[in-house]
Amino acid sequence: MRENSEVLRKSVDDMARALAHFHGIFVQESVAVLGESEGKKLVERVVARFGEERGRRIREEVLRHVRELTHETLAEHYDLPLHFAWKAIKRENGSDITYCPMCEEWKEKGMVEEGELYCAIDFAIARGFSENLTFSRSATLMQGDSCCCHRYGETPSSAGCGS
Repeated sequence: MRENSEVLRKSVDDMARALAHFHGIFVQESVAVLGESEGKKLVERVVARFGEERGRRIREEVLRHVRELTHETLAEHYDLPLHFAWKAIKRENGSDITYCPMCEEWKEKGMVEEGELYCAIDFAIARGFSENLTFSRSATLMQGDSCCCHRYGETPSSAGCGS
């Protein structure tokens, strides 16, 4: 059984890295065709739309189960199998992501700036999920921090990893 879960973990990790690489190339091509400013604006619009649509789909799934829209129910019904490849420490109002295959891919490919544009998706997912849910990230693996500090609540948190 352990062998199967390791195969699944690697498959999810590979899928996440492929998506990250695709996104990095999409950003580079958008900038090459449209110029720095317009290319980045396009990517930001695409990421925001994609994230908000994902958030709405997750909200619909939660409401189908007649559940309250909270960060816990967002996590329970999240649309990606994060627990197979990402590593996180649960916190009272979010989590500290200590390993992200997408971040690793962007760092390895020299696409940190491109990856940071994608990471705005977390804010968009929260917006699409519930207008009452705020999301903040005070630390990121992309910038060399020990984790991506994801927090949810009524107001953004300035607390770092471990808080």
